[in-house]
Amino acid sequence: MNVKQMFKWTVLISAPVLLTGSPAFACGGDGPCPCQTVADAVAQLTAITSQQDNGQATTVNVEILGEQEFLREALESSAARVQLGQLAQEKSQSDDVKQFSKQMIRDYGDLSEQVIDRVAKMMAVHDSKSPSKKDKELAKSLQGLSGPQFDEAYIKAITKDYKQDLKKFSNEATLAQVPGVKITAELGASIASQHLKLLDQIAERQEASRGELVHSAGE
Repeated sequence: MNVKQMFKWTVLISAPVLLTGSPAFACGGDGPCPCQTVADAVAQLTAITSQQDNGQATTVNVEILGEQEFLREALESSAARVQLGQLAQEKSQSDDVKQFSKQMIRDYGDLSEQVIDRVAKMMAVHDSKSPSKKDKELAKSLQGLSGPQFDEAYIKAITKDYKQDLKKFSNEATLAQVPGVKITAELGASIASQHLKLLDQIAERQEASRGELVHSAGE
């Protein structure tokens, strides 16, 4: 499918209100995102599927090309997170980084398998789940590092990617018209936000540790 071609596709939406950015699916403002866990997202997707199976769906025409592309990129991003997490398990000498990478593998494995895959099938997105060319190049560059050098480069690169993900997923959570895509974006934004906080904490501890080493060396 040529991503530059614009077309309209008829899809099933569980109810008209879900198309209009209902607060039940909104992610933003002062309140917490409703899809903060995989369980939240799976429950909402199950409810949508149940409504469709019971004939409560409404057929509408929506521009979904951009939302299909978002799902493809989300699959690639999740695959990259898992791959980079596995790499950190092998190369890092930091307990903090290893613990974080283990959580990243688990969270993005669950996000991909339990949520994105499910929505992708609903949206007829069948692309293979593999990291993007950019993420493959990042993994290759990190592969040549080890110890503190790896940890510093890893945290810097991952933090940059997470900030981009947070912006992308938050925007999609606001703009998406298909409920399943909105749910995916909400959860992805929530995970990215939580992981960024953890990365900031790790970076602060590593900076403090480097400062102590410099101080000790100067004595």
